[in-house]
Amino acid sequence: MNAAELRYRTLASAVAVVCAGLVGIPAHAQQEQLEEVVVTGSSIRRQADFAQPVQIIDNTEIQLQQSNSLAEMFKVMPQVVGGIATINTQEGGGNSPTSTINLRGLGNRSTLVLLNGRRQTIDGSGTGVDVNNMAPSIMIERIEMLLDGASAIYGSDAVAGVVNYITRDNFEGSEVRLDMQQIEASEEGGDFSFGFITGSQSDDSGVVAGIEFKKTSLILAEDLWDRERLANTLISSFANPGSFVPGEVGSPVAGRFPDPLCEDPRLAGPSGLRAGVINGDACGQVNSLGRTMQPDSEQWNGLALMRHDFGNGITANGELGFAQTDFEIPFGFVTPLLTPLPVVPADNPGVIAQHEMDPSFVVQPYRWWGRFLSPANQRIGALHRTGQNTYRVSLAMTGPIGEDWEWSAATWMSRSRTFFINKDVVSERFLNAINGYGGQDCPYRPETDPTGEFKGATEIGCFWFNPFANSALASPGDPNYNDPAMLDFVVGNRRNDGDAELRAAEIKFVGELWEMAGGATGIAIGLQRREQDFSQRWDELVRQGFDPVTGTGYRFNQPAIPDFSGTRNADSLFAELVMYPAESLEVQLAARREKFDRASSTDPKIGFIWNATDSFALRGTYGTSFRMPTEIQLFGRSPGGASTIPIGGEGINARGLTEGNENLEPETSENWTVGLTWDVNDNLSLSLDYWDVYFENLVTAESAQGLIETDMADGFLDNPQIVLFDDAPNPAEVCEVTGRWDPNSGEPAPDDCVTGVDIATVITSFINQDFRETAGVDFTLNYDFFGLGSDWNLRLTGVYTDKYEISTDGLVAEENVGGNTFAELRSNLALTWRRGDHFARATLRYISELGEGANSAPNEINEREPFTTLDIVGGTTLGPVNLSASVINVFGEEDPNRFGTLLPVASNIYDWRQRVLRVGFDVAF
Repeated sequence: MNAAELRYRTLASAVAVVCAGLVGIPAHAQQEQLEEVVVTGSSIRRQADFAQPVQIIDNTEIQLQQSNSLAEMFKVMPQVVGGIATINTQEGGGNSPTSTINLRGLGNRSTLVLLNGRRQTIDGSGTGVDVNNMAPSIMIERIEMLLDGASAIYGSDAVAGVVNYITRDNFEGSEVRLDMQQIEASEEGGDFSFGFITGSQSDDSGVVAGIEFKKTSLILAEDLWDRERLANTLISSFANPGSFVPGEVGSPVAGRFPDPLCEDPRLAGPSGLRAGVINGDACGQVNSLGRTMQPDSEQWNGLALMRHDFGNGITANGELGFAQTDFEIPFGFVTPLLTPLPVVPADNPGVIAQHEMDPSFVVQPYRWWGRFLSPANQRIGALHRTGQNTYRVSLAMTGPIGEDWEWSAATWMSRSRTFFINKDVVSERFLNAINGYGGQDCPYRPETDPTGEFKGATEIGCFWFNPFANSALASPGDPNYNDPAMLDFVVGNRRNDGDAELRAAEIKFVGELWEMAGGATGIAIGLQRREQDFSQRWDELVRQGFDPVTGTGYRFNQPAIPDFSGTRNADSLFAELVMYPAESLEVQLAARREKFDRASSTDPKIGFIWNATDSFALRGTYGTSFRMPTEIQLFGRSPGGASTIPIGGEGINARGLTEGNENLEPETSENWTVGLTWDVNDNLSLSLDYWDVYFENLVTAESAQGLIETDMADGFLDNPQIVLFDDAPNPAEVCEVTGRWDPNSGEPAPDDCVTGVDIATVITSFINQDFRETAGVDFTLNYDFFGLGSDWNLRLTGVYTDKYEISTDGLVAEENVGGNTFAELRSNLALTWRRGDHFARATLRYISELGEGANSAPNEINEREPFTTLDIVGGTTLGPVNLSASVINVFGEEDPNRFGTLLPVASNIYDWRQRVLRVGFDVAF
């Protein structure tokens, strides 16, 4: 039996069981009009006594969570798996200021994020919708999460589910909230947030406005962990202190040796690692040094809501919002990445100073294997900046059509402008500096000073760059000291500006059709138009790339990356029915046809809720969903991956360029769920939901290494996606494949054989080929009781993931439950106490150990152990003032170590912060 047959048989069995139970449903007429509510996942008001498959987090629960951000609150939810870090680290969120939600581990763009039922634009980096800047947290009334596919209702992207922010539209008065926190393991300054909301309501109008400011302080990896853990990360042979090969380019190789001061305790710094570590014949650098765990950031967020009743049932609602973020992110210590290796001339002050320290050190030229900036004399290396400005506006109107129908029309727009200022070595400036002509004001270059008279002439602004570690022991004024202004000039800016704008309009009609035994049939039909513009613009250096002949441009082998822009338009027709064939049965039928410029999808959904008794209900859904390829996947251009495999005895140092593919097809999924809710008694309730998502035709980036290996299989490199330098051998023969050269012979490859350094650029794109299937059980156990004069609540929530199969690069699917990304069990057990105006909560959070799949590759190995933490929060109300204090991770448990990666954490799985102390208060007036 294949996988598809198994899924259909399992679904058929579940439906058969339910249908068998439905045979005896009594068709009693309703005795009274039931309350109706609007829930996420439907356009129709639903009867409130049916247990809808929506998880609701109200304002009270948000406060009890005591989260410093909405992203942090989502992160501890068991259904959120492998998402971008709560506070972006280089390991978790890169240099993007955006935090996203990744339900079920299906990708952050597989969860649709809404504000008051309307989708919002992605950010200018193409990452996704930022969950932190949707609205000030003080303005959130509740958050509704639909945990199954919903493309039949909302269209593209609702594969794993929907998260809908609902705001406090009817708020009256004013409220101020202040929260402060300190990550105890760090000596850096604490973080804080300030929020304010005010509102006024009358019979026919209302306005609510709020604003929020948040600030976080910089924390580096070495602020948190000791030498042992930091040293478990990647160690690069491109280091500073670095390594040297005697002689000019082309001279006989006498072997590589580490900088004489490698591991010198005078340079070790507080981590004990800043002087580097001996790594074979090289001085290696621990890559966790200078890396961000938490950026220095400032975030503003504001939203205004307006309501007016024109009479005759016609109402209008408007929204106007903005968000602004600014992040400063130390990004480690940049690498020149020059080939051939840059030559340090014999008269470089570093060579002379090293000879004076050790007369046996020969004064001669050296080829340098290293990084430009050094942790030996800097805490922070290349300081990157990133931020975004987001704006939102919407207008919606509703009105009646007769007694049983209403119309609604809405238009909205949101725009996000994102900038990235990354730091890297400008190769031309670096080559000048290593020869004594560094600095913005130096009027000479090697070619304009043939006698070398003005090398290092500081009086006219010409400085040396000294690549030896002895520069870290030098003082200003010493010839071998590296002037900070010269370093700043050599490390240039690489800027990218992204712009994303969503414009949408929708008209919808909702009404009632025929009466059934359980009530009137509700219907909704509508049309929607969406236009998503996306563009990215690079600075001039990046657009030009690097010229290997003149040595000018950005850095070695950085291909020219042109600007790009494009538009995705979508037209949708949708319809939904909610029927009540019996007093105890609700059936939902929905379908949506969504047409894009390049593709289209029709997605149905069927769902039911059966209140078998007053205390027991069954529910289930089946449907299909889809996700359009992202803007970057369709028409973008961005830096891509390459390969380090050796060819002709030389490693490949080529840079990668990834280009979009406008012929990509949508990713599609089948989703089904079946569950129950059981009120065991007045105090105890249980909820279980089994879910299964089969997600196929996934878009994946081509592997640069795979392209090279496939192309060289016949002994020649002739794929146009592998761009060679003009002076590369033609034909580009891979002699170790054709048999003309034996890599183990000890002899260099013949001059007419291609080598790794002949490859300039590897151009990759995107293809449809992979699939994922995941399945598991969501569970909730809730127990309310009274004791010791107080109200108590015990609540257990969690997810048991039974299956997570994935194919990568078209390879056979592998089981990943319990592997590097997925823990089999994630759960939260919370005990809440209330007495009058006082409350307290203790929450035990559990993540089961990662399994054998964690050993799938050296750079994916994690410690395999469960991670259990305890959070406590308490508070009281004194008149209009609410006070609270909390401790996150009370016992300071250290998250499992991640080995052989950029940082020693898996921040998409665990909270790395250890113990966090918080206080807060809010006052209403």
